[in-house]
Amino acid sequence: MRSAAALLALGLLIPACAHAGHARRDPKTLRIYNAPPAERYEVLGAVTAKEDDLDEVLDSLREQAADLGADAIIITIQAETPRRPFRKAKIQMAADAIRFIGGPNS
Repeated sequence: MRSAAALLALGLLIPACAHAGHARRDPKTLRIYNAPPAERYEVLGAVTAKEDDLDEVLDSLREQAADLGADAIIITIQAETPRRPFRKAKIQMAADAIRFIGGPNS
């Protein structure tokens, strides 16, 4: 039983350590791409947001990516939920949070 608990604890720690070396970035400085940039980069993870307003969606994506230590995001999915009676349409986006390799911020 103890070994199962230890394995579970280790399993929870390993993903947390995966990006431990990347310092949080200022979300306002993150670049947004609609296509992969020419620079070399690594994908740190996926981020998603669903909000009423495009600026709110982008702010949310930037915040999440900044927490991963990303330099930029690449938009991978963009959709709008249908408007319903008494409800506004929502904007949904998914993006890859990326960190440039070999650049000044790496």
